[in-house]
Amino acid sequence: MSRMIDSEPGVVLHSVPYKENSLLVTLFTLNYGKLSAVVRLSTRVGSRNRGSYEPFTLMRFSLAEGRSALLIVNDVFLLRPVYAIKVPRIFSATYLNELLLYLLTPKEPEPTLFAAYTRALERLEQDENESEILRDFESTLLSSIGYAISYETYDGKPLEHNSFYSFNPYKGFVQSCDNAKGSYSGEALIQIKNHLNTSVDTQKILKNLNASVIDALLEGRPLRSREMYAQFLMVN
Repeated sequence: MSRMIDSEPGVVLHSVPYKENSLLVTLFTLNYGKLSAVVRLSTRVGSRNRGSYEPFTLMRFSLAEGRSALLIVNDVFLLRPVYAIKVPRIFSATYLNELLLYLLTPKEPEPTLFAAYTRALERLEQDENESEILRDFESTLLSSIGYAISYETYDGKPLEHNSFYSFNPYKGFVQSCDNAKGSYSGEALIQIKNHLNTSVDTQKILKNLNASVIDALLEGRPLRSREMYAQFLMVN
């Protein structure tokens, strides 16, 4: 990475107070992937844009290397108003941020994933089908980081329409003797493989499959977005 990054499109995934009059922000950028940077709120740029360092705000960042490994935000330019995502869909947007925050390797460019992320926020803002938005993003994320689900058996055999399969996130699909609990029909899996997964049943299956892989990658780390959504359901 060069010593200066100029006018880089990105969003804030997470921000916390840092030292005196500063923020530590985690950015997801178009050309540099996930970056950590410091915003000095005491400066003209920091104080002028204090309210901009919240999630779901698309901006251009100018960054410079500091004395430590952390970058310094020198300037920002708002590209569009914050994505106006309503409750409870905002919990889904927070879920996307958490996945990027915890699963991405720093400083690895992911332009396809960045486009999928901003498109997902647009679709959430426009009240499109929430399940389809999340499954599309999860699948793109898993593919981008090298954990795409392979729709064949663990030993490389093609799935069969009339068979049933169990799924292990570490091994893949294993043929079941019959329609056992927790197994999936080959017909439904082949539909998902061919991107014909718009039905309620196939969306549910894809949700379970993606969740199995994501939970394995998270290694037990809880997601705040899931807790927030559960709390929302309890009081509504």
